[in-house]
Amino acid sequence: MEPAVAKTFLAPALLSAALLSGCKSYLEPYVPLDPPTGALPTQTAMPNVERAVQSLDLWRTDAESKHNDLTKTTRQYNVATFGLAAGAGIAPVYNAYKDLISALAIGAGTAYTANTLFFPTDQASLYSAAHVAFTCLRNKGQSVLSAMSPDKSLAAFDATYSNLLSSVSSCQGQPGQVKLEEAYKSARDSFERASAADYGAGEQLREAGRNIASSLNQELDKRAASPAAILAAAKGVSAFNVPPGSTASAAANNARALLVGIRGPPCSPADQDRMAAQTKAYLDRKSKIDNALDGLSQLESVCTVNAPSVADLAISQDSVTLVPGAFVNVVVTGGRAPYVVIWEGTDPSGNGIDAAFVPPNTVRLSASSKLTTAASYTLDVQDSSLSGRLKKIAVTAKLAP
Repeated sequence: MEPAVAKTFLAPALLSAALLSGCKSYLEPYVPLDPPTGALPTQTAMPNVERAVQSLDLWRTDAESKHNDLTKTTRQYNVATFGLAAGAGIAPVYNAYKDLISALAIGAGTAYTANTLFFPTDQASLYSAAHVAFTCLRNKGQSVLSAMSPDKSLAAFDATYSNLLSSVSSCQGQPGQVKLEEAYKSARDSFERASAADYGAGEQLREAGRNIASSLNQELDKRAASPAAILAAAKGVSAFNVPPGSTASAAANNARALLVGIRGPPCSPADQDRMAAQTKAYLDRKSKIDNALDGLSQLESVCTVNAPSVADLAISQDSVTLVPGAFVNVVVTGGRAPYVVIWEGTDPSGNGIDAAFVPPNTVRLSASSKLTTAASYTLDVQDSSLSGRLKKIAVTAKLAP
């Protein structure tokens, strides 16, 4: 082989190797099923949920990284395709060597085919959908942690109330103090239920994360190019149980016992305002905790990967009639690009019938002036999916209209 000719065939090979080597989203497309691990939890009230939230943060970061890497590589291929195709078109004007023109043209074709074959347009959307689903799970877990803060344990929750009772001792038995105690008991019940649900909630979050990762990986497999297509292109939570709440803590009961019979100064307006504000705070806290727990029970139906559907393979017409010197363009849509055209049975090229794929989605069927025999043929149009979606075109050759 002449050196110049060798360079012609070397150019597209080097282009594909250079671009593919920099794209981790193709070489390592999958998101791990096992939850990643982050730093040790700091929220001791629900450490298992906090650990799950950290795992979801790492999962969604991985999906975002693969999305960014994929879109960057796709843009590189687009620029390479444009540059090589433009060079092939302009080179003859400057009387460039034939081998150079061929190298540019083959390189442009290689870049285009590699882009559509290895990086389907909807794969970036898959990573975006997974990122949204992981974020949905992460936010539901974080909402529980936020509702439980700033108290990091049930003991801390009770101690805060005990201190408040001591500071408003003159209001013992007043309507405001009674409402405060009811609100405290109600909020404490929710706090205790959430604390008891920590293990189950954390496991449910992680299991939902695994399901998202699994769904993403399955969708990636569905869109993967088949080996035959690559060769052809090269040639041409389970629900968790929450136990019922218990009574108010012993610490709070002891604080109330110490106040019985003690009568200090009258209950001041400032103390009444403090109790009213804290009563509202307890009620709000109970509502936030309950809503956050309810949100965790809806993970499987709310936080899912909404993968873009793959349209069925379709052609603009399934029968074509050709006479000498005529051509017909058939438009291909849906399926998984790039598309491959293969004759069934006898190859009609000897009779002057030709089928050529014109990127991005057109099959050109033509008959030369050398058409000598009236005959019927079948052309298969196949996409690059593993399932190999197929459409057939009936081609009829006639010697006269």
